[in-house]
Amino acid sequence: MCTIDLSFYFKLIKTRAIKVHCLTNTVVQNLTANMLLAAGALPSMSNDINEIADFTTSADALLVNLGTLTAIAKKSILAAIDVANKNKIPWILDPVFINRAPSRLEFTRKLLALNPTVIRTIQQEIATFKID
Repeated sequence: MCTIDLSFYFKLIKTRAIKVHCLTNTVVQNLTANMLLAAGALPSMSNDINEIADFTTSADALLVNLGTLTAIAKKSILAAIDVANKNKIPWILDPVFINRAPSRLEFTRKLLALNPTVIRTIQQEIATFKID
C-alpha cells in the first residue's frame, strides 16, 4: 500500500478556498458538499448544461462521479471535461458501478481517453479494466 502525506494539500485547500465543481451522484451530493466545506473548499453542484462552462471555468478542480448516470448527465459531464481540459483544470473521475453495466464501462472508457488527472475507484471496478 502506498502512503502519501496529504497535509500540504489540506493546508493549500484551506488557504486558497479551492473551488471544486462536482458532477456527482444524487445519493452523495450533500455528503460531498459537506466534506469539501469541512476541508475548507468551496463546492458547486450545478449539472445544468447551460451553466456547466461557467461553473467549470471558475473552478480549481472538477469532480466527475458516475453514480446516478443519465443521458443528460453524460452531456453535462462531457461538456465540463472539455472546459476543464481546455483550461488545464484538474479533474477526478469516479467511475461508479462500471462493473455492473456495460454502458457505464463504455462511457468510462471514453472518459479515460480524455485524460483524467486522478481516477478514484475500488478494486472491483479496477478489475473490470483487467488492470494488474
